[in-house]
Amino acid sequence: MLLKNEGYSRSVINAQLNELIKQNKALGGFEICDVCFWQYDEVAQNMPNRIIGPNKVSLNTAKRNYKLYGAIEKHLMNMVRPPYEDEI
Repeated sequence: MLLKNEGYSRSVINAQLNELIKQNKALGGFEICDVCFWQYDEVAQNMPNRIIGPNKVSLNTAKRNYKLYGAIEKHLMNMVRPPYEDEI
């Protein structure tokens, strides 16, 4: 169960979120990009200007945000890593 922001520090919430993501990936669940935090969504791929599916921004907004912040949303900057050479 994900902690709500009710007195818990951001680091505690982020640690629990990271653990849930690892568990879900291990079970073959959704794919979240380690570089930008975009959750793959085939529908959004085909409708890049719409906010649809699991992400809180459209694909095109996510791309603009990545250029500005290095993540699809500013508040997710601490959840991503730099791209590896073969990902550029």
